[in-house]
Amino acid sequence: MIKLYQTKRLSGNLSPSFCRALPDVSAEAADPLLSWYGDMFFLARKANLLFTNELTKFSFPLLGYRKAEHPDFAATFRACLARTLQLHGIPPGAYLEQAAEFGRNAKSNRSPLAHISRLKIDFVPSLKAQAGFMGKEGLWRRCACDFNTFLTSYPGGTGYAAPAEMMREELEKRQLL
Repeated sequence: MIKLYQTKRLSGNLSPSFCRALPDVSAEAADPLLSWYGDMFFLARKANLLFTNELTKFSFPLLGYRKAEHPDFAATFRACLARTLQLHGIPPGAYLEQAAEFGRNAKSNRSPLAHISRLKIDFVPSLKAQAGFMGKEGLWRRCACDFNTFLTSYPGGTGYAAPAEMMREELEKRQLL
């Protein structure tokens, strides 16, 4: 089960039926590889969602998101996650089998939230400049690549690593590749 932490701004932009149906799983112990944090940002006056994995900081955007166009948010989330994993050469099948259900995580962790803030600070200004001449597909590819090759530190770790590498390592440890 995916544990999804939503900022207040994000929860107001997801379909109400999805948010109401989420059970609170904050107290349940879960693999942090299945814990995701989400927030939103704006490009060219369009809402964009950004999700980051708690453990690996692997991130992906949903660009130009409108809840009216995505009545099944869970399917949209899984499809975009699968597409981003494939972009980095990671087969999504076994991981997505464990992500069939969603639960709401009300407890925050500063590490992934700080990572989301860092991505927005570092990348959104240049994305705003490029949004006018790059198509949605090119902009998505740029975000998905840049967000996951950006070297970052990890709690308890020494040195820096790219989130895509960390995601691959954690999936291999759990024999999901």
